[in-house]
Amino acid sequence: MLLFRQLRRDITRRQVTLNVFQPKYQYSNLFFCKRRFSTAYEPIRHASATEASNVKDVVDHGIAKKARRGAKYTLIMGGVLGSVFIWDYYFNARTLSRNTRTVWNGIMLILDYKLNYDRDNLEKMNGVHERAAQRLLDVCKKNGGLYVKAGQAIGIQVAILPKPYHALAQMFDAAEPVSLEAIRNVIHDELGMWPEEIFVEFDPNPIGSASIAQVHRARLHTGEQVAVKVQRPDIRKHAKWDLLAFRILMRIYENVFDLPLTFASQYISDQIELETHFDHERENTERIRNHVLTETPKHLKGGVAYVPAIHSSLCTPRLLVMEYIEGAVRMTDVDALEKRLGLDVNEVMNSVCEVFAAQVFKWGFVNADPHPSNVLIRRHPSNPKKHQVVLIDHGLSIPLPPAFRYQYLTLWKSLFTNDTEQLKAVCKAWGVDLGEDGFGAQMMGSAVLLQ
Repeated sequence: MLLFRQLRRDITRRQVTLNVFQPKYQYSNLFFCKRRFSTAYEPIRHASATEASNVKDVVDHGIAKKARRGAKYTLIMGGVLGSVFIWDYYFNARTLSRNTRTVWNGIMLILDYKLNYDRDNLEKMNGVHERAAQRLLDVCKKNGGLYVKAGQAIGIQVAILPKPYHALAQMFDAAEPVSLEAIRNVIHDELGMWPEEIFVEFDPNPIGSASIAQVHRARLHTGEQVAVKVQRPDIRKHAKWDLLAFRILMRIYENVFDLPLTFASQYISDQIELETHFDHERENTERIRNHVLTETPKHLKGGVAYVPAIHSSLCTPRLLVMEYIEGAVRMTDVDALEKRLGLDVNEVMNSVCEVFAAQVFKWGFVNADPHPSNVLIRRHPSNPKKHQVVLIDHGLSIPLPPAFRYQYLTLWKSLFTNDTEQLKAVCKAWGVDLGEDGFGAQMMGSAVLLQ
């Protein structure tokens, strides 16, 4: 009796889970099994043609319903992604796609170095370096803006980087020009007037296009030639997310490669973001110009160094108007210096060193972005046989406290006099432990002298 009741409960439980389309029946692939709630059991029999057809219809209906549901979700997902792409491209300055590209390539770079780098295999090492350098170059070129600035920062360190990374030196010329319409709109937004209302002449062709701004030549109503530096329209919108991606990647790299990177990432981000505020650059330019004109060291007497004058009344947080420098070339353009200007390259380089030594050790206010495009050379206006070093683009100029200037001076002195103890003392004050065996001091000295 107990066995019978248990069997009946099992049958009842199974009946509850029967197919929803045929609640009184249960089907199998090969046989049709019909069970009713009764005390008697009917034997299993083969399904009839009609019953088998009903089973097939039920299965086909379920498959079709799932296919329609899948197609519906696919269309919805495609529509959402398409809408996000259109919004990002036309209304969000491609911020989402730029940072997706950054994160993807950053992860690929990590995996490549972790999986393929072999310090005992020169061919593999060079292969990883080449792929990594090419990834960085592609990301900087496609993203533009502050990524060009990052590429320039890497490119200027070619002396201490593997050879494949030298390709990033081309980032000094990589910034694509902004359309004239966009430039006109920025000027109008900042000054409330169109360029033709402000200037007698405004050259529609840029004389320079950089990571943050584009420069056009113009002429004021007074007849003075000026350089008009106009900020790229979307640079501030990009900056917030670009710098966030930079800080995230630095933290990931620090954990993956065990390198001290994040301690400076916030400071670097803050300084680069300041560069997008041209009122900050205007103040820096006026400060360094005052140093050059009034506190000139004896090696720079006679106007060896020069900083263009700023027209403050026409400057805004996104617009700078300054004196135009005629006939200047980059300090690294040796052919132009020798053949076109007829200048002595050695004398020019000595003057450039003197100018930056004065910024570091005398004035305590230095341009922290001294790539070749920011240091120009021209014939001296008063003495064409001599040269003049022209300093431009002071958005990343920073003050140096007296204590740091003394320590930095001591660092160089200890390197040239081979004073290991003094070198270790300076580095320890900066939070760098060179160890007690002398090897760390030698490596530090070699790296600094190489740079």
